[in-house]
Amino acid sequence: MPIQPDQAITALMALEGYTTHAAWSVGEQAEVGTIEVGKRADLTAFAVDPMLAPPDELVDASIMLTVSEGAITHESLVGAAGS
Repeated sequence: MPIQPDQAITALMALEGYTTHAAWSVGEQAEVGTIEVGKRADLTAFAVDPMLAPPDELVDASIMLTVSEGAITHESLVGAAGS
């Protein structure tokens, strides 16, 4: 059965599902799930704001930066302001 509009989740709910709620579900909220001093520092930065971009635009958005355990693992200047 297809997903119906009344079954949709918000952008915030999706983001929390991949971050704070995922960390909490495995008991790692003290180490991961938010960007804070002392936490592992894993993050992905999109070329668009994932809270505001339409889902179709977010799917096709460039990844500008990926950080894993505090180290930059991917960096792109494509799509950056001024390029």
